[in-house]
Amino acid sequence: MQTILKTPNNIKPNQNKTLSIGAIQIVKQIFEELHLLPVLDNFKHRGHSLSKLIIGMVAYKMTENHSTIKCHQWMNNNPFLLTELQLDSFGKDVLYRGMGKIGLL
Repeated sequence: MQTILKTPNNIKPNQNKTLSIGAIQIVKQIFEELHLLPVLDNFKHRGHSLSKLIIGMVAYKMTENHSTIKCHQWMNNNPFLLTELQLDSFGKDVLYRGMGKIGLL
């Protein structure tokens, strides 16, 4: 009976990062089907798209479910996610202001 996980000694940590694209695609599809994109973007006219920030945050909650500050870090540390959502890097204050616009704060 094996009681210890046997792993080779040559496994070393690297800088590779993974991202679940499924959650992002599902959230984007639901937002489009419910026509939430224009509704959310009407609340904010300058800077980053509010709908894209909220899509990222919902996808984050579905996959990671940590605090909002970590959501900001998660989104900015994934260049693929930023490209997928057509966002530039942003500060945590952008996320808080967006949440305030839709009444989450």
